[in-house]
Amino acid sequence: MSEKVFDKKGAISDTLLAMGIFCLCAISLLLIRRGMPWEYFISLISRAVVLSIITMGAVFVFTIGAFGISLGASTLMGVSFGALVYEGTDNIFLGLLACVGAPVCGCVISSALSSLFSLPPYVTAALMLGLFGSVARLILQLRGGEIVTGLGGGIWLNSPWARLLCFGLFFGFCILLYHIFPVGKRQKELGDNRDRARLLGLSRSILSLIGFFVAGLGVGIGSFLILCSFPSVDRGSVSDLGFNIIFAIILGGMSLSGGSRSHLSSAIWGSFSAIFLSEIIYAACADSPLFSGLSQIIRGGILLILMAILNYRERNIKNRR
Repeated sequence: MSEKVFDKKGAISDTLLAMGIFCLCAISLLLIRRGMPWEYFISLISRAVVLSIITMGAVFVFTIGAFGISLGASTLMGVSFGALVYEGTDNIFLGLLACVGAPVCGCVISSALSSLFSLPPYVTAALMLGLFGSVARLILQLRGGEIVTGLGGGIWLNSPWARLLCFGLFFGFCILLYHIFPVGKRQKELGDNRDRARLLGLSRSILSLIGFFVAGLGVGIGSFLILCSFPSVDRGSVSDLGFNIIFAIILGGMSLSGGSRSHLSSAIWGSFSAIFLSEIIYAACADSPLFSGLSQIIRGGILLILMAILNYRERNIKNRR
């Protein structure tokens, strides 16, 4: 019996959601062209688009039940490498290669080490979190804590149109892998039941390598867009990004344990929800002298509640089987 590969229902739902968000962004941009003061709203949309790109790649990691807590540090490493190369060469294409190459290599090495030494996913994630963060801090310290690139401002690569173009291209790539080719289906089977996946002949090492490669690619694209957003790069350029990735995955309704409840739409919907919800929390805490700590506590509390709800739902589903 031939294996059913094309997930028509999932591909349609994910594509419709992405088209809806794309239309929302396009309408907002047209409103700005007419002189309406929506600049702050558009900045939120732009941040949500960058987070969506990174989180879409992270879906390929979380689907197999691995942990993506190192992706925030990997993004900082990509931005730091890209800024260092651009500062030295003044070539934006080489800066792009550095932004993409560093996270992709780091994620692939992480997957290879996990498979080679049979390390649990959370152990590898914790090791890579420290390693990526240390590399990024070392690069920044060699430049006095900040790398001045002179980017940002009115360059086209810093425009919402450029971000939407990158979002559309990467989304199409993810749709091909996740719904049209068998990668997504096999990753879900691996996340649902590893023993069954082994009996079906699915290679955990290969699926993990593909997942981390796509995650690294998403981080690389996001790193490049972040690099083009600021005239200089420091540790604050990607502040809270690691938390926002987890926050977006949970808000999108996706299980951290992976499996059949994993969807690209979770990353997109969750990313936009995470950005706007965070802004609401920041606005509510703005007058407090404990602004930063209080907002983090509130977001952490929401995350814990959502995780408890998701775990309760998954236990009920397993008990019904």
